[in-house]
Amino acid sequence: MKLLFLDIDGVLNSYRTYYVWGSGDPCMLLTNDGPKLDPVAVALLEKVVNLYDFKIILSSTWRFGYTDEEIINQWKVGMSMHYGWKNPLIPIIGQTPDLTGMVDSGLWVSKTRGAEIQAYIDNLDSAPDDWNILDDDSDMLESQKSRFYNVDRQIGITDRFPVWVEDRYK
Repeated sequence: MKLLFLDIDGVLNSYRTYYVWGSGDPCMLLTNDGPKLDPVAVALLEKVVNLYDFKIILSSTWRFGYTDEEIINQWKVGMSMHYGWKNPLIPIIGQTPDLTGMVDSGLWVSKTRGAEIQAYIDNLDSAPDDWNILDDDSDMLESQKSRFYNVDRQIGITDRFPVWVEDRYK
């Protein structure tokens, strides 16, 4: 099994989509009509996921407050309804754990996105065949850098991502 840890803000939406949709904040692009994601970014993601048979793990803050089942159902419906994702069985299989917690001093402390991804991998029954990270933040662990594609949040995912994946699987 090949995993793709997926962030949303800055990857499937960006400052560019903020200007197009006219929203006040790129992180607040949800409407009654569904998420206001960049359809080109979604199409690029779909192409790569289908070509390399990735299973998607949501690592975005968009996962907070939802169970795995709710995320899986919402994304399967939303991506096919709103973005024409052709595979109705979108391979989203879960989410990384939220490692935010209160320490003895009473302060809330958040672990890095990389630590949350590592915790997900460490808790699998068997190691994945391979995995990659698609994110606009760079708080990954040193051991994850070669598997990490850092997206420019100003424009979101571009056609460079499929080339990067292709180079990894040559």
